[in-house]
Amino acid sequence: MRKTIKKGGKKMKKLALLILVVVLLLGLMGCGVITPATDEEKVESVVYEYFLAVSDQDWDKAKSCCVSGSVMYDVTLQTQTTLEEFGISLNWIVDITSTSINGNYAEVYFDATVTMVLEGTESEFPQDDITFYLQKVGNDWKIYDSENLEYEESDT
Repeated sequence: MRKTIKKGGKKMKKLALLILVVVLLLGLMGCGVITPATDEEKVESVVYEYFLAVSDQDWDKAKSCCVSGSVMYDVTLQTQTTLEEFGISLNWIVDITSTSINGNYAEVYFDATVTMVLEGTESEFPQDDITFYLQKVGNDWKIYDSENLEYEESDT
């Protein structure tokens, strides 16, 4: 007859539960299920999501980051048309320098480096002092306008 000896039964269960909770939390964070907690984090997240969508040419996602019918929504539509027409791709690297929130409106200040690929040729150029203006729509922050945002290299 075999006799099972339990060592640290309660401690092992607690440890196993703790490990399970940690693994689930890490998994949820990786899946984007855990959302940013503060308005500042939410606002900045929208800016990063917008540029990731533009870089991936996921136009539905990019437009979903904008207030429908706003200046920025229209800029996104025009950008989509131009990039698709000429076979251009863009890759944005964004560095947010500051964020200001006043009620249901926010301003995000950032610099960016844009890599443009046209006919296999890459051109990289920096853009400084860009501002995005966001508005809280329901529980979501959306981009409605911008300053100093250029999608092509300037001559200045």
